[in-house]
Amino acid sequence: MARRKKERKEEEASEAWLLPYSDMLTLLLGLFIVVSAMSNVDSNKFNALKNEFSQVMSLNPIKNDSAVDNVIDMGETAAKGKGASSASTKNQAAASEQRVQNSLSKQQARVQERQQLKEVAEKLKQDIQNTGRAGNTTVSYESDGVHLNLDSSIMFNSGSADLSDAVKQMLDKLVPDLKQVSSNPVIVAGYTDNVPVSKRSKYASNWELSSARAVTVMRYFVSKGAISESNVSVQAYAENKPKASNDTDEGKAQNRRVEIIIRKINS
Repeated sequence: MARRKKERKEEEASEAWLLPYSDMLTLLLGLFIVVSAMSNVDSNKFNALKNEFSQVMSLNPIKNDSAVDNVIDMGETAAKGKGASSASTKNQAAASEQRVQNSLSKQQARVQERQQLKEVAEKLKQDIQNTGRAGNTTVSYESDGVHLNLDSSIMFNSGSADLSDAVKQMLDKLVPDLKQVSSNPVIVAGYTDNVPVSKRSKYASNWELSSARAVTVMRYFVSKGAISESNVSVQAYAENKPKASNDTDEGKAQNRRVEIIIRKINS
């Protein structure tokens, strides 16, 4: 009798290793599922692997079923997280590409506008020369746009802001060139020398005179469609900001001017 009990105990002891071995294989298989899910975001393959794992576990159940469910849930979460991360990366890449394209488009627009303004400046120079009334009138392309300086001495009589027919004909030569950039912001500024206005003038000071001359030029170009009424502004400086010394007649002639600045849109 004692001998049989001893044999039964030895038999039970020899089978005791099966349960922890089975648990270890289950955990290893679960780890494989997690690793596979993290490295492959294909949901179809993951679901197929999940079903196979469930079938295996139904044939060889263990006591801690919740542990198996947790492992499967971890795999699903990892797969979804990987997919979300991939989608987020794609969105970031698309946004970055769009920013690059926008930057390139702006740069291209700046280059095209700069080239157009330079061409307009050259045409204005040529047209002014062709009028035979250049005088101290100059055209230059600068960092903020095209600067067109019209000599007041050849445009207005002393103390006057009225345009003669001959001057209007000269300005008409510039209209086609200005129309090419009519959508650009434009500033029309009036300047005088430091000689006080005559008592016979209807203007109280050089401020009023410089303003009236700028407004006269602005209105004429607007009426011809060369300047957009919604994009133009007028400035008056009187004898301030002279280009040359007012001590000489030549310097005074340079200071009596109306300046048109065609500003850049894309800066």
